[in-house]
Parts: sequence; C-alpha cells; structure tokens
Amino acid sequence: MYAANHDDHPDFPRPAAPQPSFVNKSARRVQIVKKNARGLQTLVAVLARALVDAPEAVSVSEVEGGRSIIISLAVAKEDLGKIIGRSGRTAQAIRTLLTAAAAKEGKHAVLEIIE
Repeated sequence: MYAANHDDHPDFPRPAAPQPSFVNKSARRVQIVKKNARGLQTLVAVLARALVDAPEAVSVSEVEGGRSIIISLAVAKEDLGKIIGRSGRTAQAIRTLLTAAAAKEGKHAVLEIIE
C-alpha cells in the first residue's frame, strides 16, 4: 500500500538536515589544533622518559607562536647522552617524530635540548 505522505515511504529518502549557520568549523579546527599542540609536548615527554634512567628529572616546556612551536627538553646531566645518542641519532629521531606529528596539525615544531 502506498503511503499518503512521501516522508513515511521507505523508497523516498529524507533530505539531509541543513547545518545551522552558527556552526563555525574554523573555530572548531583551532580548538582541535590547540588540544593536539599539547600532544606534541606529551609526545616528547613520553619518548624522553622512556630513554632516560631518571624519568622524574625530565622537563618539557613549549612556546607557541603562530605556526611554530618550540619545545624545550631538559633532562638530568647524566642522561643527556642517552637523549642525544651516538652522533645525534636519537635526538634526530625524536625531532623527526615531532616534525611529522606537527605537520599533521599544520604546524612547524622545533626541539631544543637544554644542557
């Protein structure tokens, strides 16, 4: 039997509800990026704590300016060699991961290792 109203008939799909005009997608993106920028700081902290003997001495801070983020990493003096690695390979690997994570957010990240 044919339904009197097309909205009730299963062969007639309902049109998608229009998005309200007050939804600001760019503001939502800014909130997501700010939330994930803290994730970059966490990424460096987790990697550093996994490498050192004194994880409680790991300190990570961040300075954000426009599209750039500078992340400073400080560790105990005796753990500095573990963070830097032979010929700087470990430090370069951390920087590579940080750069990839930041690029996903449309940012440029720089890692400073503080002695």
